[in-house]
Amino acid sequence: MQNNKSDNILKTAVIMAGGEGTRLREITGPLPKAMVNIKGTQSKYYGQAKDTILEHQIDVLSENGVTNFIFVVGNKKEFIKTSFTNEIINRNVYTKTPNDRNIHIHFFEEESPLGTGGSFCYKQLQQLIGNQDFLFTYSDVLFDVNVQSMFNFHKRNNANATVLVAPSKTPDDRPLCVFEDNSSEIISMIPKQGKQDGPRKGLFPNTPKNGLIILNSSFFKLLPETPTFLDFEENILIRMIYDDSFKVCGWQTPCYLKDIGVVSRYYEGVKDLSNGIPELRNPNKNPQSCCVFRESDVLDLSTEGIITLNPEIPPILSTLNSQGTITVLEKDLSAKLNNPQEDLLIDTLLVRQSSPCYLNAKIDDLTQIKPLLEEWNISLENLSYLEKQDGTWMSSTITQSQQQSNDSICNSQPNLDDESLNQ
Repeated sequence: MQNNKSDNILKTAVIMAGGEGTRLREITGPLPKAMVNIKGTQSKYYGQAKDTILEHQIDVLSENGVTNFIFVVGNKKEFIKTSFTNEIINRNVYTKTPNDRNIHIHFFEEESPLGTGGSFCYKQLQQLIGNQDFLFTYSDVLFDVNVQSMFNFHKRNNANATVLVAPSKTPDDRPLCVFEDNSSEIISMIPKQGKQDGPRKGLFPNTPKNGLIILNSSFFKLLPETPTFLDFEENILIRMIYDDSFKVCGWQTPCYLKDIGVVSRYYEGVKDLSNGIPELRNPNKNPQSCCVFRESDVLDLSTEGIITLNPEIPPILSTLNSQGTITVLEKDLSAKLNNPQEDLLIDTLLVRQSSPCYLNAKIDDLTQIKPLLEEWNISLENLSYLEKQDGTWMSSTITQSQQQSNDSICNSQPNLDDESLNQ
């Protein structure tokens, strides 16, 4: 049997667009959350598809080859159904990049609200999706991600589900993925903290599950025959993780993704979009810069039996995170520490600082960085060490032979001058 080339391209996206959006009501007014304007102002296009979060999602995904869109609608569905026709969307997208993406819009109407997962119980929706892999997301997620790269990872790992995982300065409000050792497979999930719960106790990984997931329709067999209220994460995804007949993987990426379903994050997302940050952080669209820290510079072991952070590190890391610079830790103390919870300890210490921060990756030595350079579009010229020499923080490039030079960071490197490094 010949392989169908279309099987190697992700073509379908299911977007949950039926939420009431009560937390954004002061911005959306009478419109559904999916039609919130993300250009920062309610312009003459108010109430139309143009400049909305949903149009942005369609634009990014269709740019990556997704052409078949299924909107699950309910609340205020008439606004979405009249504004997002094939003709309107293809015209809007064409004016941005003059090529025909041949986008097809389908609507599935919920009879009543069934949570974030209950709609999948309907046979009509299952038939619309078909026997294939598809992208699943929500209409309040702002992102710029090459989903075909994510899909390639999904296929290479023979996964039934692949979750986008990216570190965060504030991971308490999201579930955290726990990986099998030296593997991309997720073996458990730590629930998110409720507002009343406060910060997480103990140690934890900075591996939040984000709202972009690739699924295979094989999970339909887990669903009840009768449409039932289901939380996708709690009632479907976690069940898949603990079911040996399914494989759930995590795709770790520096790409931009933000839930803008509350007012504060909405304004953050609007500002980021106006500054071009989502596109800048997409490795498939722009080269990325990377700083490597040695663990011996990050940790303070001066007090016997106690591991703390070098207090100079969090402000530097936090600045790099905000700039979109990829940060990597070279674990040169692992043998000395001999601590099985080393990674959890570092993740927790970084997040619990007055300047919360994170690392994108951890490596044992520089030989392990090559896959990251290729996948995240980091050239050797944009790769540097940041280390303390004679009491002063210095940046130096890493050459092909993995030797250090005393060259200062070039213009494409992180924007940290001597004053900001050593203040």
